[in-house]
Amino acid sequence: MDPSDVERMRLKKQQQNAQRNEKETAEEESTVEDDVNISEELRRVRMLWPELTKRTLSTFRARGLFRSTDLSNEEWEQLGRDLANCNQLESLNLEDAVGGADVGDYKTSFLFRGWTKSNSIKDMDLGCNGFGLEGVQSIVPFLQNTSSLKYLDVSGNNIQSDGFNAIFRALRDSPIESLNCDDCGIESIEINSDCIPRNLKRLVLGENSINAAGCHVYFRSMQPDMDLSKATGSALQKREHCCRK
Repeated sequence: MDPSDVERMRLKKQQQNAQRNEKETAEEESTVEDDVNISEELRRVRMLWPELTKRTLSTFRARGLFRSTDLSNEEWEQLGRDLANCNQLESLNLEDAVGGADVGDYKTSFLFRGWTKSNSIKDMDLGCNGFGLEGVQSIVPFLQNTSSLKYLDVSGNNIQSDGFNAIFRALRDSPIESLNCDDCGIESIEINSDCIPRNLKRLVLGENSINAAGCHVYFRSMQPDMDLSKATGSALQKREHCCRK
């Protein structure tokens, strides 16, 4: 190899290393700056999950944790950004964690203001967090911009019919296979056939009072290989009524 080529390769490698070091330094400084400005509550969260700031977190399970943690709206948004920066995050459990009926909507809105997309998340449990349609609307952009989500649980949230329909439409082009909307105050389903999630195999609608018309839409939505045994509670009871129509 020509000596000049060797020198060019050496200089190129040196430049790449310098750029890499500069990027790592900038990320470390950003983390330190963030850490100075956060509250003691969010600092404790980061201490429990150090992978958050290292951006190597793969599983985040905080069921019930934040009920006793007084995070401000801005800190919920920062937590969302922390999660967004973890490009290896595959599993999230925030059941009964974000808030109750009086705060669930706006806390959820701030969380998903900071977390708007993911290419890694596969399963997400947001059950029993007290959010309704407003909270669902804040989650929709995330659902539309995730390319790997296969399981979503929003059970125990009073999203009602409009919230369910919004989630269904948002997931139309996603890889979602299992959706749990148990006990969500759903009374009707108003979905066109072209809005049904294409990969859905399991849909849980127990403890909802779905009307007969909605039941027809529900069972038309079933994919050929969908497990009907998972259509629990009142949905199954409605099925018998629909079939007699």
